[in-house]
Amino acid sequence: MKRCWLGGGLLLAGLAHADSVVERELELGFGYVDESSFRYGKYTGLVDDGLEVIANFRFSSRPVWDSGETGHWRVEGERLGFDSRRIEAEIGTQGRQRLRVDFQETPRNLFNDGRTPFLGVGSDRLLLPAGWEAADASTASMTALNDNLLDFSQRTRRREGSLDYRLHVGGHWRLDTNLRRQIKDGRQELAGTIGTNGGNSRAALLPAPVNFETDTFDFSLTREGRDHLFGIAWHGSFFRNDDQDLTWQNPFGPQPQWQMGAAFPDGFGQLALLPDNDFQQLRLFGQLALTATTRASLDLARGRMRQDEQFLPYSVDPGLAPVPLPRQDLNAKVDTTLAHLRVSSRPLPRLNVVGRIRHEERDNKTPQEVYRFVSGDAGLQAAPEAGRINRPYSLTRRELSIDAAYRLPQRTRLTAGYENRLRQRDFSEVNSAREHVFRAGLSTHRFESVSLGLDASHERRDTNRYVGNRPLLATRVPGSVDPEAFENHPNLRRYYLADRDRDRVQVRADLHPDDHWHLGAAFAWSRDDYREDAFGLNESELRSWMLDGGYVLSEDVRLSAFYHHDRYSSEQSARSFTAAPPTVNDPNRNWFVDTRDTHETWGLSLDLEGVEARLDWLRALRADGELELRFAYTDSRSRGRVDVTAGPALAAEDLPPLTTRFQILSAEARYRLSTASEVRFAYEHERYRSRDFALDGVAPDTVSQVLLFGEASPRYRANWFTLSYLHRF
Repeated sequence: MKRCWLGGGLLLAGLAHADSVVERELELGFGYVDESSFRYGKYTGLVDDGLEVIANFRFSSRPVWDSGETGHWRVEGERLGFDSRRIEAEIGTQGRQRLRVDFQETPRNLFNDGRTPFLGVGSDRLLLPAGWEAADASTASMTALNDNLLDFSQRTRRREGSLDYRLHVGGHWRLDTNLRRQIKDGRQELAGTIGTNGGNSRAALLPAPVNFETDTFDFSLTREGRDHLFGIAWHGSFFRNDDQDLTWQNPFGPQPQWQMGAAFPDGFGQLALLPDNDFQQLRLFGQLALTATTRASLDLARGRMRQDEQFLPYSVDPGLAPVPLPRQDLNAKVDTTLAHLRVSSRPLPRLNVVGRIRHEERDNKTPQEVYRFVSGDAGLQAAPEAGRINRPYSLTRRELSIDAAYRLPQRTRLTAGYENRLRQRDFSEVNSAREHVFRAGLSTHRFESVSLGLDASHERRDTNRYVGNRPLLATRVPGSVDPEAFENHPNLRRYYLADRDRDRVQVRADLHPDDHWHLGAAFAWSRDDYREDAFGLNESELRSWMLDGGYVLSEDVRLSAFYHHDRYSSEQSARSFTAAPPTVNDPNRNWFVDTRDTHETWGLSLDLEGVEARLDWLRALRADGELELRFAYTDSRSRGRVDVTAGPALAAEDLPPLTTRFQILSAEARYRLSTASEVRFAYEHERYRSRDFALDGVAPDTVSQVLLFGEASPRYRANWFTLSYLHRF
C-alpha cells in the first residue's frame, strides 16, 4: 500500500498544470536505537534495537495566484518506516469541491514482561498446560506454575482510514461527507473471577484478545449566507467485536464453598467481552444575526444507542443454571436529546454579554427483568426471590449561564458570570443535584511591559436527600429484602453526589521589559470541601505554580526555559465493617487516608539559526550553506504518598511511595547544502524510572488468591540517532 501511495504522488507530481506551483519534498535516511525498550516505543513502535528506515515525502500543487486556475492537490507521508506511519492525499478545486483520503497506524505498547501459564493467548479460549497441578485454592499449591510460564505482552495496534469529501452546490450550499473505519487488534489485560462471595473468590489476570472494528459516518448539508447559517447532519457509529466472550480454565484447586466441578481440572470461567453496539444521531443547527450587535445560535440533536448482543448463559456450566435467562438479549435502547441555545450581544460599546441554555438527556428504555444469576461459575443459581433486576440508568443535565465582559479604560477588562446546573439521575443515591457557579475576572495591559490577570470562582452543589441503599433496593425483587438493608456503609457518600463547595483562583503575570526578554509567572489554586460530616472524600486541594521565560539574543539565537510544579492533596475516611451488626457503629473501626501527590517539570531549549558553516568533508561538493542547531532538555518527576491511619480495632500502615522520573535530552542539526537540499542529524536520549509497589517484586504467585502477570514498573534508557537527507525539487 505504501508503494501505491508513493507512486500515486509521483504521478500527480508529473501531471502538474503549467500555471501551477509544484512543490516536491522527499526525505530519506535511517535511524538507530541502541537498546530494546517496549515503553520507549509506546506510540512509535520503536521497541527493538537496531536500524530503522526514515522515509517522509510531500508533493503538492497549487495555482499561481494570478493564473485564474483553482485546482490543487497534495500527497504526503510521514514515518513510513515506523509502525506509526501516516499517509494523506487531497485533491480539489477551490470554492467547488475537495476530496481527502487519510490512513494512519498507531501502536500502543504497555508491557512486554508479563508471564502467564495459559495456552491460546490471542484467542477467546485459554487452557492450562498438561501437568498442571493445584491441590487447593491458593497459588502456593500451583507447583507447576514456574515451569509453565510463557512470555506475554500487552500491546494493541490501531489502523484508521478515512475519506472526507466536500462539495459546494450553488453559491450558499455545502455538502460534507466523512467516512471512517478503525480496526484495533492486539491483547489486553482482563481479570476473571470464580467464586460465590468475597471470602471464597479466586481471580486470575487473563490475556484477552482485542479485535475491534468501528465504522463512523457523518453527512451534513449546510447553507451559509452573510447573516445566517443553518444545516442538517446525520452521525452514525457502528462498533463490532469479533470475540463475544473469553473462556478460561480455572487454575485454582478445590474450595469448600464451591460447587462440584468448579475447581481445576473441570472448572471453567466465562465472561462477556465488549458487545456490538450502534449509535445514530440526527442534528439540526443554525446561526442568525438578529441585529447588528446580536447573534444567536441553536443546536438540536436526537439520537439512539442500541445494543442487542445475544446473552451468554448464566454459567459456562449448564448444570448450575437449570432455569434459563428471561430473554435472549438485553435489547438495550437509550434515546439521547440535546438542545443548546447561545445568544451573544453587545448592548453597549464596551459591554459584551453571552447567554447559554443547554439541555441534555439520556432516556434509557432498556427493559427490566429479574435475572437469576450464578455467582462466578461456582455457585448454585439464585432463588427467584434472590434474583437481581437490571438498572436502566437515565440522566438529565440542564445548564443556564450568563457571562459579561466590560472594557474599562487603560486596556483593562472586567468579567463576571453566573451558571446554574441541574443533574437528575435514576436508580442513584441522589435523584437531583443543583449547582450554582459564580465567577469573576480582571485583566489589564495598562502598563507597557506588564500584563496581569486574575480569575476567581465559587461553586456550590446542593443535593436532595442521600439514600445510600436506593441502588441496592432497585436491583432486588420487591419484598425480598428489608427496606433498611445496605451494602455500603449508611454514612458513606459518593464524592460526585455529595454536597460540595469549590473555590478556584488563578493569577497570571507577564513581563516584557524589552524586545529581548519575556518572563511569565502563574499560580492556580482550587479547593473542594464536602460539607457533610460523612465517610468518603472529605476535602481535596490543588496548588500549581508555573514560571516561563525566553531570551532572544538576536534573530538567530533564542533561549527559553520553564518550570511547573503541581501539588495535589486529599483526605478521605471510611469504616471497616462486617456482617456483624456491632461493627457498623463502632468508631474504633474507622480509617483515614491522606494522599499527597507532587509533580515537577522543568526544561530548557536553545535554537541557533543562520550559523555559517563550511564542513571539510563537503568542500568537494562546494557546499557552503547555513547550519541550524537546536538543543532541548526536559526533566519531569512525581512522587505520591499515601498515609493511612485507623482506629484501635484495625491495623494500618502507610503505603510505600510511588515515584517516577522522566528525562529527555535532544539535539538536532540541519545543514543546508542549498536552497533545495539539506542534511539532518538528530539525537535523542530518554530515561524513565518508576517505582510502584503494586508491580515491583510481585511475582505471579505472590498473592495467594490472585494469579498475576508478574510485570514490573517500567524502567528504560534509550538513545535514538537519525541521519537523513531532504531534497526539494
